[in-house]
Amino acid sequence: METDLPPSQNLARRVAVIILLAIFFSDLSPTMGTVRYYGERALLTGPVFGALGFWWQQRRSVAAAGLLAAVFVLEPVAWWLYGLHFGGGAAYPVPGYPALWLSEIAAGLAGFALLARAARRGGSPA
Repeated sequence: METDLPPSQNLARRVAVIILLAIFFSDLSPTMGTVRYYGERALLTGPVFGALGFWWQQRRSVAAAGLLAAVFVLEPVAWWLYGLHFGGGAAYPVPGYPALWLSEIAAGLAGFALLARAARRGGSPA
């Protein structure tokens, strides 16, 4: 990706990106042990969400939109139940993070409303 910028500005841009990436990854160092755990699960969920996206793109399916929304809406409940039944306590204390779980639920409902409206119109959600 070449631009019409002078070489000194291209170099400055590249250096800035490298510095930002170094800061980003150095801040993630305490959580890098979890990368393998989530990476392995992403091998399953990536194709599932890809299939949902393809289904949506081909058919403008309200069911595909509903399944995607359900992930956001039900995730806080799923983590809470998982912790109670398998982890000896909540995996993360859902009541202790109301902004997190309420925003997830709101994102799921808003996304569903947007996609369902687009499905009824037969067009793109944007």
